[in-house]
Amino acid sequence: LKALLNKNTATLRSQLELALKWDRLDIAKEIVQKHDQASLKTQYALSLTLFNALSNNKPEFVKFLLIAGANIRHVQLNIETLISNNTPFHFTRLLEKHSSYEVIQDQFIAEGEEDEEERGIPKPARGSSTSMVTSEVFDELLHNIIGKWYLPRTGFETDPFYELMIVCILFLREELAFLMWTRTSQPLKAALAALFLSYKLRKCSSYAIGSDEKVTIRAIFRRFEDVAVGTINEAYEDDPKVCMISMTVPWERFNNCSLLNIAWGAHSKGVLGTKPAQEILNKRWRGGIRRHVAFYKTFLVSLFPILLLFRRIIPFRP
Repeated sequence: LKALLNKNTATLRSQLELALKWDRLDIAKEIVQKHDQASLKTQYALSLTLFNALSNNKPEFVKFLLIAGANIRHVQLNIETLISNNTPFHFTRLLEKHSSYEVIQDQFIAEGEEDEEERGIPKPARGSSTSMVTSEVFDELLHNIIGKWYLPRTGFETDPFYELMIVCILFLREELAFLMWTRTSQPLKAALAALFLSYKLRKCSSYAIGSDEKVTIRAIFRRFEDVAVGTINEAYEDDPKVCMISMTVPWERFNNCSLLNIAWGAHSKGVLGTKPAQEILNKRWRGGIRRHVAFYKTFLVSLFPILLLFRRIIPFRP
């Protein structure tokens, strides 16, 4: 490997690709230290390597390349290619089940294809497709999984780390998803979105999500629930009033639902059990009988409590 890297014709990009292919992070660090990280040429090579590291699920490489100065916007602009490359089998099933994406179910060797196979031309794997997963298809998939809560992206003005975190969760790459979350501009919102998406993935049919995948999804859910609870507790200790307001402010990305409603929809007992969430729920609760109820109805219910089961007799406040 070092003999290949020491060739005079080897460019920075080819050297980093070799180090990535051989999974040698130590050599990649040595290579980057020899170059000017501020130059555009170096940043471009780092960005291309970052794209390949994300495609090949290399969290340590991704973390190092981001610190070294790789431009995450390059990955965001090519997110369709990232989604289409190295697509996991369960994600292909999700596309088939929850979008209009056409999936090639079976691949057979037709006449004349034997020569291609002998020449080493790879054939599409079963359950995969050679067509590109466009942003429209990806948004359709998210909308069908999440439901009315999800609103399509409005362009590239959104946080690229948030977008990549969502992709990593759909690919069930826990370490990469968590790494992307650590760099999001709004960590609490991103954590709750990850909670909601992982909860909805668990509810998908066994055709798309098998038992092994569900174990990984539960691990992702627990991890993001822990970081969401920790973030809420830290914010509450700093400023309780601001923390409670931030949990009730509508988020346009989730159809103007508040963070508390998102946690409720994700059935996150950890988030709902935090002190600010409990205080908000206690203030919102207005139980009791509505005003202007006829006296005879109240008298009948006092004699026969079973009548409380009939909502039209004694209407309660929500």
